[in-house]
Amino acid sequence: MFRNALHAISTITTCQPTASVRERSPDFSCLHSFNLPRPTSGKQIWFPSPPILLSNALISTTFPSLTALFVGATSGIGESTLKRFVKNADTPTIYFVGRSEKAGERIVRELEGLNAGGRYEFIQADVGLLGVVDGVCEKIKSKEKKLDLIVLSPGYLTFAGRQETKEGLDALLSLRYYARLRFIQKLLPLHPNRVLSILAATNEGSLIEDDLSRPQLQPRKLRES
Repeated sequence: MFRNALHAISTITTCQPTASVRERSPDFSCLHSFNLPRPTSGKQIWFPSPPILLSNALISTTFPSLTALFVGATSGIGESTLKRFVKNADTPTIYFVGRSEKAGERIVRELEGLNAGGRYEFIQADVGLLGVVDGVCEKIKSKEKKLDLIVLSPGYLTFAGRQETKEGLDALLSLRYYARLRFIQKLLPLHPNRVLSILAATNEGSLIEDDLSRPQLQPRKLRES
């Protein structure tokens, strides 16, 4: 259903829709992307799939008035995914979270231009802190009884090694992992239908079982992991 973000990550997933799903929306339950061979420049080329475009076009008529949360949506993949979703949706209610209030105000104006029938609320927050995540979730739960979609794409790149938050967690791991799980856990009472987490697919490393919180991981190892 919401697959434009998959054009920006290196993964290919295919499946066959169930009969009940196929009746509502062709190819609704499938996630498709086409990944061409890597060129000599080292860059990856992505082309939109016809089933993706068809499915996106059906969002407004098949699933009207969706309520969605986008975390990490004030730049990059998160912002692009948010805008494409809003463009295809019918009267959506959107909450999106980011650190930059200036970017948030700009994006609200742009979303209103893409779809004047929607309702858009920016929540300024540093979700690298789990206490802040809890506050964002409580704010959304106080306003909504149902959440259809959660899209999680917060993150940043650093080779500085372990840097702890005031909560005593590795800052990078807190933002990329703990915060995402915390959002899902805290928002379960709103019964989200779909959760999409976007983060550096195909770049996974091996699990270091005796160093899960990464206090021993050095900058060079971080680059290689």
